[in-house]
Amino acid sequence: MSATKRPRPNAIDTKSFYPSPKEPISPSKRSPITPTSRYVAKSVKFWYPDGNVVIRVESTLFKLYRSRLAQYCRHFANIFEGQDNGASGTQIEGHPLYHAPEGLILEDFEQLLTALETPLTFSASPPTQSVAISLLRAAHMLSCNIILTLSKDRLCTIWDSRSPPRPHSSLALLLSSTDQLCPTARLSRPDPDSHPASAPPTYAEAVSIVLFARQYALPGVLKRAFYELLASPPFWAALVADRRQIRLHEDDLLRLYNARYVLQQAWRAAAPCVPDPDKKKGHASPACNAYFPGRTDALRAMVLGSGLVEPGAVDPLRYDLLAGLGEEERKKWCMWCLKDWEDALGEKRKVWWRMLDNLLPSQ
Repeated sequence: MSATKRPRPNAIDTKSFYPSPKEPISPSKRSPITPTSRYVAKSVKFWYPDGNVVIRVESTLFKLYRSRLAQYCRHFANIFEGQDNGASGTQIEGHPLYHAPEGLILEDFEQLLTALETPLTFSASPPTQSVAISLLRAAHMLSCNIILTLSKDRLCTIWDSRSPPRPHSSLALLLSSTDQLCPTARLSRPDPDSHPASAPPTYAEAVSIVLFARQYALPGVLKRAFYELLASPPFWAALVADRRQIRLHEDDLLRLYNARYVLQQAWRAAAPCVPDPDKKKGHASPACNAYFPGRTDALRAMVLGSGLVEPGAVDPLRYDLLAGLGEEERKKWCMWCLKDWEDALGEKRKVWWRMLDNLLPSQ
């Protein structure tokens, strides 16, 4: 029986999340398999000479250890015990041949075997998003709980919903490192290799993750995925251009509209607000306006006049307002003033992130 090899799944290709279903093939109608079958090949990596069971996935045969498969995958434990019909009645090199369930993708099964047979592969280097998706699909289909946990934890780390996204500019990174701060500290660019900036995901990827998470009961990624949609101008433009291309429920879109409005209003109110200076820190810079009587009004006017408030409303949790100020404007304030301001915005972001629990879709 011939079969066409599917392309390796890609995290932002929505079709790869949901492979086209095949018409089920009953065991009695499957073609006999022999080592010389024209369109069937042995796995190069997973054909163990001392293996005692053969598994067919698509057009590839795997010679593996029966006890290991049964230990970690409930699906195989059931078919080996005769509870599920997966046996073909054929033997390869004297060992029984079993067919994997219909719909299992070859590349997904290979990733799952890599995790089971060589677990150190992912201990030093966690799986990428596309690999984690492959692992989850295969583990879900084969009832492999240990890999299911690994893949879900990894995706929840990538789409971290526990804390808000952080600004990635050099100024924000410097201000977040308190050991580098002193009243006269100079704004210097941190080493880009030690502080890599990660670009937000595309809206197509975020939509795909939402659909994938709902299919595989992965609520831990939804908050971050929905925020990436909320803060994506291309998403809103695509929604206006053609609603049909956005595969989300109407309720999801209504909640996103409302969450964006509430968050933008909170940002516009908070961005120009300046906390009172902490006089314990000294504010030793001669150019510092910490004790200037009109300090609050002066900084508020500077922010409103900078034209940075509205751009920041697009992505309030990630936008770095301080980095957008000109050098001359920043020279009016010492590092402690800027740090107080950044800390105040940071606290606001934590409040907004918690607020989104009740605003964004959750399931």
